[in-house]
Amino acid sequence: MGKDFYKILRVHRGATVYEICKAYRKLAQRYHPHKNKHSHAAKRFQQVAEAFEVLSDRMKRNQYNDLGERGLRLEGVSGYRFHGDPHATFAQFFGTNDVFAIGSGSGSARRPKNQAIEQELLVSLEEIAKGCTKRIKISQQKIAASGRAVQYEKAFNVEILPGWRAGTRITFPDQGDKVLNRAPGDVVFVLREKPHQYFRREGRHLRYTARISLKNALCGGNVEIPSLLGKPVLLCIQDEVLNPNSKRIFLGQGLPYRRDSSRRGKLIVDFSIEFPTEKLQDNVLDLIPSD
Repeated sequence: MGKDFYKILRVHRGATVYEICKAYRKLAQRYHPHKNKHSHAAKRFQQVAEAFEVLSDRMKRNQYNDLGERGLRLEGVSGYRFHGDPHATFAQFFGTNDVFAIGSGSGSARRPKNQAIEQELLVSLEEIAKGCTKRIKISQQKIAASGRAVQYEKAFNVEILPGWRAGTRITFPDQGDKVLNRAPGDVVFVLREKPHQYFRREGRHLRYTARISLKNALCGGNVEIPSLLGKPVLLCIQDEVLNPNSKRIFLGQGLPYRRDSSRRGKLIVDFSIEFPTEKLQDNVLDLIPSD
């Protein structure tokens, strides 16, 4: 028979992570060798640390539930081995190995919070228009079994909602570095927009400058306008003369509203008129009024 980690921590098999942490906090303080001088305290202290390491980790817990304590250690399944230092587990959980410095509540509730990790997250206008999820890996610090700080990579799935603005902060509370004597800080991703090939953003609206020839400005023609929605918009210029101050507005072609993604802003089209680089012929000049 393998070890019964649920029995060791005195929790039921359906216990939540909070209940598992609460049980470990109580038992680890009770059996800490610096506080409990009973002959069996050191052994119990190690047992509750190992039980906590397994049951507080979702993957290890699932494997333990399926295969038991011995199956958890099988090579090719997880090959898990307890690191053997319950004091390192205690120090990582409470932020200190001094059992007398800890009250009856959560150690992290009274520890000063570590500085937040901030990471810029570049997104395109297309991603903001539709929304997306980005998987981002960042370098973090934790306390190893030896008690020393080590670097490791942690991945976050960051959800970008349609219409979010640059500067939006997506926070993962208490997911930052784990260091001694401090509660973990937050991980914060700050949204930054990539420059776009065609558009400038103005809130929920988009602005585009269409370059047209002088002939089209004077005589009319068709202009194809790009769109974030995929299919270009066809602009037909007839019966009017365009000048550098002319503009066209297309409703529903901008970015979605943050609170109602079914509504979209406007696409505002300005015009840049390309003038000839050579002097026009006299018969053409005669058609252009001098005043």
